[in-house]
Amino acid sequence: MRNPTYSLLAIAVVAMARSSDKDNNPASSDVLGSPGDQRVLTGDFIIGSQAELDSLQAQMGSASTIITGDLTIEEAGDIIDLSALAGLTRVGGDLEILSNDILLSLNGLQDLTTVTGFLSIGSNANLTDIDSLANLRRIGAFLSLGFNSSLTDIDGLAGLTDVGEVGVQIFLNPVLENVDGLSGLMTISDLDLFSNPKLVSLAGLGNLTRITRWALEIRDNDALATLDGLEKFVHIERHLEISDNPVLASIDALGGLDRVGETIIISNNTSLDAGAVQRVVDSLVAGGFEGEITVQGNK
Repeated sequence: MRNPTYSLLAIAVVAMARSSDKDNNPASSDVLGSPGDQRVLTGDFIIGSQAELDSLQAQMGSASTIITGDLTIEEAGDIIDLSALAGLTRVGGDLEILSNDILLSLNGLQDLTTVTGFLSIGSNANLTDIDSLANLRRIGAFLSLGFNSSLTDIDGLAGLTDVGEVGVQIFLNPVLENVDGLSGLMTISDLDLFSNPKLVSLAGLGNLTRITRWALEIRDNDALATLDGLEKFVHIERHLEISDNPVLASIDALGGLDRVGETIIISNNTSLDAGAVQRVVDSLVAGGFEGEITVQGNK
């Protein structure tokens, strides 16, 4: 039996902590003076229309701007880009860009370098790329990319070098072909790639060596034939799952893996030779693995 999903548990714990903090610190939108040309906007901002986005731009002015709390852009039916946010360099809480049906690009976020909390980009039906995030270097908690039906790549994240306490989840992006934008990451707390039916390459994970807190899960990716790109992987703190990838024929890229902490699940990959699976499992057992192993439903 599979252990509980560590990533979802971690997300829940962090979210509860953030909610408690907000209850104790009611949001405001005060504009604080700061040295030089930098402007600090305190509190949380919820944007649901171009008019509200324009109002935020008026508070930002032409200065480099930090928002200390959350910035949520959600269900805005008339926003096609985020050019009004030019000059925004840091979000001190979460940045959520969700369910904006005619949003075509993230143009306007070119100056953004840091999101201290969660970065969630989801259910934006016409968003084709996230190239405007090219200067983003750090996400403090969690990166979530899901249900973006026109997103073909995540190359705009290539400058990202740090995703903090929770990790990365990329899911249900029907035309996403690769994860090349994650090439700057060497360690990560958790990585979950699932239900991306056109995903064909993990080469963008070529510098990743360790999952430091939770799990590596690669599930239900219909076009993924190999795990090439994971050759540098040596350590998964808790859980490894490779499941329900129907054309996956090779997991040789996991040959350098020397530690999985708790559970291994390799199942229902109907093109994957059982002998290849056994070689990976035997190597981990020889290295001292004593946890739960589930291997079933492979070729």
